[in-house]
Amino acid sequence: MPGVISWGSKRKLTIALFRILAASLIPLCILVGRYLVAQPLRKMEELDTSYLVPGYVESYSLWVMPKGKTAEILRKEIKTLSAAYPPAPDFEPHVTLLPDIKIPGQDVIAKAKELASALQPYYVSFQNISRGSVYFQCVYLLCVKNEGTIHAGDVARKVYSMDTPPYMPHLSLLYSDIPAESRDLAAGQAHKRLYGEGSNYDTLLAETGFTVDSIAVWYTPIEDKSTASWRKIAVVPIV
Repeated sequence: MPGVISWGSKRKLTIALFRILAASLIPLCILVGRYLVAQPLRKMEELDTSYLVPGYVESYSLWVMPKGKTAEILRKEIKTLSAAYPPAPDFEPHVTLLPDIKIPGQDVIAKAKELASALQPYYVSFQNISRGSVYFQCVYLLCVKNEGTIHAGDVARKVYSMDTPPYMPHLSLLYSDIPAESRDLAAGQAHKRLYGEGSNYDTLLAETGFTVDSIAVWYTPIEDKSTASWRKIAVVPIV
């Protein structure tokens, strides 16, 4: 019938249209492909490891750190004790969540993010001032083994696949190898300033602890007792 397109003609017309469309798209695809090939591959942002000290084993620690007035008071006490017992070093107040992590810094941060995603903010409660028998636990503020604190320690050890001694949460106030008698004296002095009549209120530790809402990743080579090489390389929020 006049004016009616047969099935065969429709098929030919459809094929012709597809060929025209393909012919117009091919140059465009070639141009896009050339552009993509010309672009440099985007690399994962690499950690600046200029902080690494030659001769030291690459080692890291996870810290949870007080803030505000609590951090200010504790920082002042650490400075006071380090000045009273030279050559004791100065350092930032912290509770170690996991020490002596011997993997590359980029991997430490990646696992810290994994750890943070598995935690909820928790509260570290101070218990009492005590003294230990080793350099990094000379005088410290012992912390309560409450549910949140112990859970964080357990999860950290699982994420990093580390088998460590039982977790003893504490906030160090003095790093030193002074004799036991001097450790007792230093602990007593710290107690008076932070809790006793010797505080004059300007060194009084008013808070019972602090809320943990982030994890700090620190480069802490164990060989460096001076802490001069220690560096904070990342802070991962707990959300």
